Amino acid sequence: MTQAAGRHESTLRAVRILVGVLLLAAPLTGAAAAAASTSSMPSVVLAVHAIYAYGVAHVTWHASKSRGTSAITKYVTTAHPSGAGCVTKGTSCTFTSLRSARHYYFTVVASNRHGWGPTSVHSNTINTGSSNSPPPQNPVTPTTPVTTTTIATTTTTTTTTTMTVPSGGGGGGGGGGGALTSYTVSFNASGGSGTMANETETSGSAEAITINSFTRSGYNFTGWNTAADGSGISYSDGASYGFSSSISLYAQWSTVAYTVSFNASGGSGTMANETETSGSATALTTNSFTRSGYNFTGWNSAADGSGSAYANGAIYSFGSSVTLYAQWSVVGSAPVITVQPTDQEDTSGQEATFTAGASGTPSPSVQWQLSTDYGSTWSVISGATNSNYDLYATLFVTGEEFRAVFTNSAGSATSQSASFIFLEGSGNWAGYVEYGTIFNSVAGSWVVPTVTCAAGSNLLSMQWVGIDGQSSPTVEQVGTQTGCSNGVPTYNAWYEMWGDAAINGGYAVDINSGSYPLRPGDSVSASVRYTSGSWILIISDTTGGWSFSITIEEPATAPLQTSAEWIDESPTVCADTCTIPPPAQTTNVTFTNATASFNGTTGGIGDTLTLAYELSTDSGIYITPGRLNTTGSTFTDVT
Repeated sequence: MTQAAGRHESTLRAVRILVGVLLLAAPLTGAAAAAASTSSMPSVVLAVHAIYAYGVAHVTWHASKSRGTSAITKYVTTAHPSGAGCVTKGTSCTFTSLRSARHYYFTVVASNRHGWGPTSVHSNTINTGSSNSPPPQNPVTPTTPVTTTTIATTTTTTTTTTMTVPSGGGGGGGGGGGALTSYTVSFNASGGSGTMANETETSGSAEAITINSFTRSGYNFTGWNTAADGSGISYSDGASYGFSSSISLYAQWSTVAYTVSFNASGGSGTMANETETSGSATALTTNSFTRSGYNFTGWNSAADGSGSAYANGAIYSFGSSVTLYAQWSVVGSAPVITVQPTDQEDTSGQEATFTAGASGTPSPSVQWQLSTDYGSTWSVISGATNSNYDLYATLFVTGEEFRAVFTNSAGSATSQSASFIFLEGSGNWAGYVEYGTIFNSVAGSWVVPTVTCAAGSNLLSMQWVGIDGQSSPTVEQVGTQTGCSNGVPTYNAWYEMWGDAAINGGYAVDINSGSYPLRPGDSVSASVRYTSGSWILIISDTTGGWSFSITIEEPATAPLQTSAEWIDESPTVCADTCTIPPPAQTTNVTFTNATASFNGTTGGIGDTLTLAYELSTDSGIYITPGRLNTTGSTFTDVT
């Protein structure tokens, strides 16, 4: 083979390679092409026309009606059935190596940077808008073989098409006879991260540079430059490049500055934005907003306080821009007690309710407390956090005290205390009884109540202190009697060794009212004391200026001394039979200076086991004992 022939075969191999590449890259036809095409790629080429003259096949066409979203970079023409190809930027192309006496037709496809458009219909075929038109009726048939040289490469090499056109003939070949070169733009992240593919286009194809996708923490992308240090030619992001040479573009970066802006969230005043470069941890500007009736409590990245919270003047990293919203709390007012709890009394199986209330802003919370030592110390009642506190009545909570503590952000307030009294029902006693040990003495003071008598009334009411009587067969007692005798009020002092037959048969002994007169409103004191085998009973009228005392030897059957009492009583009346009538109607009786001694110790009511008695019958409640004071020395029997 001659050298010329070798070049010719080499050229044909190059053409076949190009054709293979083009066929592999060519767009789909028919329904597949329709499904794949998008508005970003060129539309179909129209009016493909081919003629053969002077050994050259001339192919012309109309440019695509739509170039897509970027300029058309090339047209590729393919000869059928040989598969020879021609690449050009113009709207014509020539083929000079077609075989003699074979019938050829041609198709054209347009390309831009986004891809290939649809394949045209066959040359010399009436356009139907479809790439599946039937074979042409007027094929091109070469008559004389002509030698051509076509060098085709992929997108990284140069494609050159050389044609031999007879003199005066092939001028219509247009741009098909020039040399086309591909150039590449490569991208450098310049310290950023990510990847970007090189961009390759043919010579003179002014195309938009690929949009930047590099990132760099703490920096903003500002454009491209042909020099890493920015001293070369600058290109903005997406700028057009003529692809007249291959270049490397270096990403240019600037330090990010982040801004904190401040929102008053209903307040008044102004605060300038605070701007720092990325990562510059800096204290936030101190709040200068104000809001009437509110206190500033800090900042939050969400207006409703659900975001990230920042204290006033806190350090912020400036890793991002943020709007901070002022957070406000209502200016509070300390709680004020509006409902005080009151003493509660109840019998076994009942429920007593203590109620307290308070005003304040914000609305205060409540916590109930308990004292078992008359208010000396207090403890929290777990779970008692409502305005009402319910207490189940039992003997064991007699004398316990309760109070409510109200608290809000502006302060706290404590209610007065209220006592609970567990009431034992009695048909003739009202007052307090201590028990559970051996008692040596009992004492107390009171004011003689005023009695109100109905016409013909013979009712009595007796006030006394004593030892025994609670589950024992004797009572050692001294006191006053206010009653009615046929509707006339009567008042006198008395003593009794109940159960001791040696002393008036074991019944009460009236103290001579002539020598020891008693009047309503007189202040009296009484005591019962056991010492050295004797009982000493004393009653004194401070107002009347007298005192009575009697010493009685220990009875043959010694009293048990197992209880001490402070009692307002409706005495039993015996004629043919014994009955307990209702008490005479009197004013309230308040016992003061109440003491009892046991085991050598003297103290108030409640120092040992204690019962409260309510005088009641089927007809109703007549006398109810009130709460003890903090020392257990005072209470009131309410009639």
